[in-house]
Amino acid sequence: YKEYYEKARAELDRFLESLLLAVRTENRLFLSHSSPDRHTVEHFDLDWFRNRTSDFYEDGDMVYNLLWSRDYQDEAAEEFARRMDAEVLIVGHTACKNGFSIPSKRHLIIDSKDDRGCFLTLRLDRPYTHNEIGKTIRRIDPPRKKKTRSDS
Repeated sequence: YKEYYEKARAELDRFLESLLLAVRTENRLFLSHSSPDRHTVEHFDLDWFRNRTSDFYEDGDMVYNLLWSRDYQDEAAEEFARRMDAEVLIVGHTACKNGFSIPSKRHLIIDSKDDRGCFLTLRLDRPYTHNEIGKTIRRIDPPRKKKTRSDS
């Protein structure tokens, strides 16, 4: 960016600060890029999300841990879900051979990166169990039936 570096950096900072770190729905779903590891989960609660500073870099360690950790062990997931008052933790950030993964009793990983990418369609006016959400997984681009001579 040469002589525009300072302006570009300021705009990038403004953009990063405008992004939501997570969404916790009324029906107790928690959606984020990832979830914190078991060593730092104790530092997170809903108040931190509600009252965090607007300075992306001031909250840096916690933001970094939320965005880049990949602790899907049941113990960490249970504690984080309890702290977030969430039934299910829906995350991304992990490549999944089949477009999704269910690594714990609380986590559901949705990977939308390629031809096996998946998505969820959920209602926000009703509760879901982990198993129910798993049944709503759909492919972004479902495999098509190959034509045979009899289809022509």
